[in-house]
Amino acid sequence: AMEPQQRLRRLMSSAESFAIQKEIGVEKYLRSGVEMMRMARMYVRTKELQNAYVLFSKFAIMVLDKLPKHPGFAAAPEHLKKNARLECKTALSEAERIKRLLLDQFAAEHAKAKAEAEAAEAARANAVAAKQAEEILPPVEPSAPPPPYSGADASSSTIAPPSLSEDFGLSDSSWGSHSGVGSLRTLVLPAQLGLRFLRLADSNTAANKETCGILCGSVRDGALAVTDLVLPKQSGTSDSCTTSGEEEIFGVLDRFDLVTLGWVHTHPTQTAFLSSIDLHTHLSYQLMLPEAVAVVCAPKFGDTATFTLTQHGLDYLSRCSGKGFHPHQEHPPLFERAKHAIDAPEGDLKVHDLR
Repeated sequence: AMEPQQRLRRLMSSAESFAIQKEIGVEKYLRSGVEMMRMARMYVRTKELQNAYVLFSKFAIMVLDKLPKHPGFAAAPEHLKKNARLECKTALSEAERIKRLLLDQFAAEHAKAKAEAEAAEAARANAVAAKQAEEILPPVEPSAPPPPYSGADASSSTIAPPSLSEDFGLSDSSWGSHSGVGSLRTLVLPAQLGLRFLRLADSNTAANKETCGILCGSVRDGALAVTDLVLPKQSGTSDSCTTSGEEEIFGVLDRFDLVTLGWVHTHPTQTAFLSSIDLHTHLSYQLMLPEAVAVVCAPKFGDTATFTLTQHGLDYLSRCSGKGFHPHQEHPPLFERAKHAIDAPEGDLKVHDLR
């Protein structure tokens, strides 16, 4: 079992393991920081303290250490930087508070795992000793049973011999479960998302223009749930879509306490895949939230697919400086179907159409 301090260092390592991309603007990072803090508070409410600790720590590291090294940091709006520094005080305070709670929790779990291990080892030793005793002692000849006792207070009892479990291994103790590190959380999408979005995009699709939207939601029962769809002001062509009015988008997120979980767009005449522009667009989403998805609706082919970047794709695209449509290597693949995303038949979807 890992020592409590070792487990805490592992969480901190997870909080530190991200790089600032100069291609992504400082304002976008600062705005994502607002959502990072919002999600951390959601984790506190749902008592997912390890995830909360990682996000509060990551926010503080981003604002105090990594973001000031961004080439565009000096030119970023001062009020955004000031707000981020103020939030940093909260992030550091919460991280320290949660750290104490986690150390107590880890210590208790470590003690339990250690006690279970010692008990299992003692049982193993007893089993070995019993077997050795059977091999050493000569067999005992059966003797005639003693005459029955017929006293007035006669009673009979049977004492069963102690039994030894065949499995002396440790059970799945809680110290090693649900750490929230190294694996993607489930992302739940409303099953109606594709059809609802295609109806909203119908006029653009008929004109051979792409439509895009932002997928938002919150943490529910330990998973990330898409509950809202925001359609920003936008202009589309047959193979691209450009959005505007970011402040309106942020207003919706703030008003309904939402976080960004991905995006959705149409390919009016093409199949469902991620173009080079799509890949770079999604890179910024997935760098902010590893579970973020890109949903592509291809009405001509009756297909809707949910994608995520592979680890190779994240590394490759982070180094790629290409603009517009440009070639990328195809192998190993840069993106794949999102295995962590599932559809919820009863999932509701609220639409905020800002167009």
